[in-house]
Amino acid sequence: MLTLSTASLVVGGAIVVMGVVVYVQSILSYPTKVKAAIDLVADYPFGGGEAKEKIDHLLKRNIRGVLLACIGFVGVFTGVLMQQQPPAKPLLAERVSELNNALQESARVVDEEQAEIEARQQLVKKLLDDERTFAHLRAVNKPALDSVMMVLQGELAKAERRDRFKNYLLYPSLSAAIGFFFAWVHEKVRNRQ
Repeated sequence: MLTLSTASLVVGGAIVVMGVVVYVQSILSYPTKVKAAIDLVADYPFGGGEAKEKIDHLLKRNIRGVLLACIGFVGVFTGVLMQQQPPAKPLLAERVSELNNALQESARVVDEEQAEIEARQQLVKKLLDDERTFAHLRAVNKPALDSVMMVLQGELAKAERRDRFKNYLLYPSLSAAIGFFFAWVHEKVRNRQ
């Protein structure tokens, strides 16, 4: 996007270049005329209309070049200053629109949070209802629970007695019998020899 400051920089730069070209051209294209005019002035310091005309003509071209360059520098300087200025404040309507958008966004976020709070409150209510239901079922089925618990305790006691029988009576007795058998076999084999 072309702004006023950018245009000022471009036009000012172009005018500076034109002014420098005119100035340099006036010096380089007429070097002998400049020298001749300076010599005429040196010969006739207080007079000589011809020398004055020549110098005026040469000076006018030089002055034009310098003036063009100065105008171009003013344009460049203006463009630089315009770019360094802070951006203009937005209009009241734009600011009101931005504030309205921000308010709508805030309202949307608040609505989302309110929906989340309601969902969590419903979850808490469901958990409380489940806890009441569980407490009620536990109270209603207390006799059945007690009877199942007694049956399980009886079965566990039987399993424990069986384990004790195996561990403390059966295994040691079998080990002793096997030991006596091998001892008897060993005795018989030794007597035969």
